[in-house]
Amino acid sequence: MSEKTFLITGATSGIGKALVCSLRNKGIKVLAVGRSLERLNDLASALEGQVQVVPVLADLEKPELLGSELEDALAGPIDGFVHCAGFSRFFDVRKFKLADLERMMAVNFYSFAEILKLIVRKKEKSRRLRVVGISSSASIRGSSKNAGYAATKGAMDSFVKSAAQDLASQNVEINTVQPVFVDTRMVDDVKAVYGDEADEFFRKSQPLGLLDPDEVAEQIRFLLFKKGTKVSGTSVYMNSGRS
Repeated sequence: MSEKTFLITGATSGIGKALVCSLRNKGIKVLAVGRSLERLNDLASALEGQVQVVPVLADLEKPELLGSELEDALAGPIDGFVHCAGFSRFFDVRKFKLADLERMMAVNFYSFAEILKLIVRKKEKSRRLRVVGISSSASIRGSSKNAGYAATKGAMDSFVKSAAQDLASQNVEINTVQPVFVDTRMVDDVKAVYGDEADEFFRKSQPLGLLDPDEVAEQIRFLLFKKGTKVSGTSVYMNSGRS
């Protein structure tokens, strides 16, 4: 495998961490973006000698600062950008707080769009860039108390469809992955909402059970390393048996 550099947000937990750990190859450099330098350094130390992990401290709740925070990280060429960072709050539409909605939009969508812009502005036109945004089945299937989170993921999916048109001539392939519930800390929020009925909710909504982060990482890897170059502006729905 030739040397490649990937920028991955949300790299210290959940899907992001699973993806970084799956990229164990001495020819790969991972620019691991997170908000805890301690956790980023722990990840780099754990994978030392297997994959080069470069900690990148950034606050995705403040997309307007990313230009300066990522300046050094983006000084060199980037082959792939994966936005795994995500934040959720479940609420009744009649009771939501605007601050929660703004925070979700900043982390889940605005920062994704801003980082993409920063990378594309610096890249050489001839160099291929592959971008994967981690969306959600919530973008296409409604569920109670999930309107805010669904809106942020819907924004990402809609953005990608049009961005693919703008960036096709720049050798950029951009897609999203739409998993159903994944066995990460975000599931704890669902359990808090549904309480004793959470297990039944999961059984009914996805017959094959919760997705494992490694399964999602495998799908992302396919989009990053696939031989074909003609798939862009689309979404991969990981349904766990849900029709």
